[in-house]
Amino acid sequence: MKKIELMVLAVLCMATVLVSCSGEDGEQGPEGPAGIDGVDGIDGNANVQALSVDVSDWEGGPTMIFNIPDNIDKNKYAFLFYLESLNGEYIFPVPGASIDGSFNTTLFYSPIQENGAFDAQISFINTTDGTPFDMPTNFFGRVIIIAAEIGTASKNGSTNLLSELKVAGVDISDYHAVSNYFGLE
Repeated sequence: MKKIELMVLAVLCMATVLVSCSGEDGEQGPEGPAGIDGVDGIDGNANVQALSVDVSDWEGGPTMIFNIPDNIDKNKYAFLFYLESLNGEYIFPVPGASIDGSFNTTLFYSPIQENGAFDAQISFINTTDGTPFDMPTNFFGRVIIIAAEIGTASKNGSTNLLSELKVAGVDISDYHAVSNYFGLE
């Protein structure tokens, strides 16, 4: 009896397999209608970012030293530096002149930190006689750094940050213009 049941089950399985195979496929059907377009994103550059270094506790003087944040490979980026006043009212480029013209800034930057030294140094120079300018305590709140990856084509196909901004008519001394251009604000 068990042999008969097993035999019937085997025949039933074979019949199911043979019937379920349909042979050759038919012709491809027509292509369906296209979906609706999505909303365009914001123009920007994924290879550009803004970094912030808090210097609100800087004690003043003719020189400010600081490190660029470690979360960026300093050898693969070009940088634009800006100083922001403690109250956030003024932002001006480094190197460059202060808002009131009383001092200029210079910048020394090294992508390689040696013996625990700092990456960057901003010096303040008196515009009247070229001597070191002694900045007061609590004058600046932060250093803003625009970091653009080197060697990748940017919004207009340029691989040079300054050339790209110049071609686009962006004044690099204006932090807000640069930030808006790259979609950072």
